[in-house]
Amino acid sequence: MVRSGGKLVLLEHVRPPGLLGPIFDGLNLLTVPLMADHFNRRPVELARAAGLEVVSVRPSARGIINLIECRV
Repeated sequence: MVRSGGKLVLLEHVRPPGLLGPIFDGLNLLTVPLMADHFNRRPVELARAAGLEVVSVRPSARGIINLIECRV
């Protein structure tokens, strides 16, 4: 549990920008039924929809992995 005003840090693989994005969409067709893993999720939008304040997003690995810092 995170207290109000606390920090929540997420390390997520995400749908990357550019040409890799559609490739991840295609991979998602296999990974969801086989491993229940979504390769094309957009966790920044999901965090905001959950009521978190997104403080920073640091992409790495060509945008495939994001370190997302949120405030509760």
